[in-house]
Amino acid sequence: MNYELKVVRHNLTPEIRKNIIDLWVKNNIIPEIEAIDRVNHAVCAIIEKSTEKIIGVSTSKINYLPSLNDMYYFYGMFIDINHRGKVFIHKQPWILRTTFGILKNEDNSNIKGLAAVLENPKISNKYMKKLGWNKAENDISSTRTFFKNFNEIF
Repeated sequence: MNYELKVVRHNLTPEIRKNIIDLWVKNNIIPEIEAIDRVNHAVCAIIEKSTEKIIGVSTSKINYLPSLNDMYYFYGMFIDINHRGKVFIHKQPWILRTTFGILKNEDNSNIKGLAAVLENPKISNKYMKKLGWNKAENDISSTRTFFKNFNEIF
């Protein structure tokens, strides 16, 4: 299967909005009312080329990271269960890398970087550190939080 990554930040057409909301609701990720709000935080959509369906989406929302006493974009990612493990090219985090680059280039000097709250146990701390991400101490939740500042190279 072939996939393409489409930047949707600041370019959410009604059709793209509906497709992202449907992706989350169909997969029982979040209730529709929450999906309607969260779609406004979409950055990239992953599209399966053969069907032209959105099968994944990255999101970001500005939030406070207490352990660093600063504001960060908080990264979210969802990929349809039928496509997981297939959308990575050479096991590189191209979706995360693209999202980071888009947000880094926005004119928002108050935001220090990107933070990712890792819920997937398959993503190891060692892997994140290999990519140059730092573990936030005193996580804001029971899950692991990593961050990368925009003044760093991805």
